[in-house]
Amino acid sequence: MSEIQFVPKSLVRYKCEDSTTSKTIDVVEGQYFSGFLWAPSEKYWHNIIRVISSKYQITYTKKYKFASHKDLENLIIKLYKYDRVSMDKIKKFKIKNLMKYDPICFHFQFWVSHPENIKRHHDYAEPNVIKMKNDIRKKYKVHIDGYVRDIILHISDNNTQTGFVDAIIKHAIYHPKV
Repeated sequence: MSEIQFVPKSLVRYKCEDSTTSKTIDVVEGQYFSGFLWAPSEKYWHNIIRVISSKYQITYTKKYKFASHKDLENLIIKLYKYDRVSMDKIKKFKIKNLMKYDPICFHFQFWVSHPENIKRHHDYAEPNVIKMKNDIRKKYKVHIDGYVRDIILHISDNNTQTGFVDAIIKHAIYHPKV
């Protein structure tokens, strides 16, 4: 898989006039989502990306190999800092199980035209992306020895999470501490 150029903008908006109120409003034309495929699913990365690209335009891909498991753990902790999943569960299940594999991940970004963004918990989420994530997990979990939830992939749920992921990647991976 070849690397595709990183697109940091997570939401595309334009202004238009609301015909009923004559006010200028922001219209969301599309939205970027960021995702990661984790080491347990490495054998299936190409297939999973193919599933995603059959629904959405992939705009960026890059494989990362970390110097240590601790570096990968630090990235995961930063990624889930703004997620609704408790950090205790992330450490006890996700990180603990990912440490059994090589410290690698595959980062990708994709574009969703006209996202549906519905209220979910205390934020918004794109229901078609949520369904796709769950379908991928369901399909590939049977192929992962010792599967625990979320050791196949992570995809941001909304614009806010995508923005956090973009910032983390730029800081933690593109500009690592020396």
